[in-house]
Amino acid sequence: MCVQVPAALKIASTIATAGSAAVNAYSSVKQGNAAYQSAQATNQAAQFNASVLRRNAQAVETDQVNVREGAAIERRRLGETRRGEKGEAIARAAAMGIDPNFGSAADVVSDVERAYSIDRNILGRNEITDLRTTDKERRDYLDSAKLTEMEGASALRAGESARRAGYVGAVGSLLDGAASVSSRWIQPGSTATKGAKLRVGA
Repeated sequence: MCVQVPAALKIASTIATAGSAAVNAYSSVKQGNAAYQSAQATNQAAQFNASVLRRNAQAVETDQVNVREGAAIERRRLGETRRGEKGEAIARAAAMGIDPNFGSAADVVSDVERAYSIDRNILGRNEITDLRTTDKERRDYLDSAKLTEMEGASALRAGESARRAGYVGAVGSLLDGAASVSSRWIQPGSTATKGAKLRVGA
C-alpha cells in the first residue's frame, strides 16, 4: 500500500527548511561581525591607551632634561657661593694682615672648599638617582605601550578569525539546507521531481 505525500506539505516543509537554513546563516554572519566589531573597538582603545603611554614617556624625557638642567644650575650656584665665601675669607685675613695660606685663615678657606665638595657630591648623587628613577619610569611607559598594542592586535586577529568563522558557518548552513531540500524532492534511484510515495507495510 502506498501513501501519496501532498505536494503542499512538501512545499511547506521545503520552505521551512530553507528558512531555517537562512536564519542560521544570518545568525552565524551576525555573530561573526559582532565579534569583529568588538575586537575593533578593543584594538582602537588599546591604540589610544598606547599613545597616552607614549606621551607619558615623552613627558618623563622632558623631566629628565629638567633634572639635568636643574643640577647644572645648582652646580653653578654652588660654585659661585664657594668663590664668594672663599674670597671673603681671604679678604678678611688680608685686612687683618694675616696670610690666608696659614693658620686659622687657611682653615677657614679649607672649610669652604670642604663644604663645597660635600654639597657638590650630594648634588651629583641626587641627580643620578633622579635620572635613574625617571629613566625606569620612561621605559615602563614604553614597555606598557608595546604590550597594550600587542593585546589590541591580538584581539583584532581573534575578531577577524571569528568573522571568517561566521562566514564559513553561514555557507555551511546554506549548504546543509540545500542538501536537505534536495533530498525531499529527489529520491535515490528516481528522476521524478513531482510527488513522492511512502511505502507502508510489506
